[in-house]
Amino acid sequence: MLRHIILATLFASMASTVTAKTFTISGDKGGSIRAEALESFDSPWAMTWLPDGKGLVTEKSGALWLIDANGKKIETISGLPAITARGQGGLGDIILHPDFANNQTIYISYAERDANNDSLSGAAVDKARLAIGGAGSRLEGRTRIWEQVPKVQGNGHYGHRLAFAPDGHLFITSGERQKFTPA
Repeated sequence: MLRHIILATLFASMASTVTAKTFTISGDKGGSIRAEALESFDSPWAMTWLPDGKGLVTEKSGALWLIDANGKKIETISGLPAITARGQGGLGDIILHPDFANNQTIYISYAERDANNDSLSGAAVDKARLAIGGAGSRLEGRTRIWEQVPKVQGNGHYGHRLAFAPDGHLFITSGERQKFTPA
C-alpha cells in the first residue's frame, strides 16, 4: 500500500505542486484513490525500490535521492555525472541490476551536452555500484555503457528508459529526438 501511495504522490507531484497533505486522484473510468503527500521532489522522473525497503528517486535537475521505507528523503546520492537539465532532458531513469542484492549495481540514464558544442545533446546510460552509508551514500565505479551517437540539436524526445528482460538482457530505449527521420 505504501508503494502505491508514494507512486501516486510522485506522479501527482509531476503534474503540479502538492499543497495539501492528502488529496484524491481520479481515474478516467470513474475510480479514485486517496493519497497522502509524503515528500516533495523537483521534477521527479523515475524511482525504484531497494531490497531493504528504501527507495531511489531521480530528479530531472540531476539529484538522486535516497528515501526511507516511509517515503521521506534521507540524503542525496553523490557521484553522478554532471547534468544540465533542458527541455525534456536531464537525469532520467534508474533501475537495479537483477542481482542487486549481491552486486549493488544500478543503472542510470540521462541527457548530456556535447563536450565541444553545448547546442548538441544526447542520451547516455551508466552503470555504477551504489554504496549506502558511511561518509554519505554515493555511486562508485560509474562506467558508461551506452550513448546516443551522434548528438543532435534540440532538447526533447531522448527516450532513455531502461528495463531488464527475464533472461537478464538490458533494454534501453532511444527517442527520435524530434528529428522524425529516421524514427
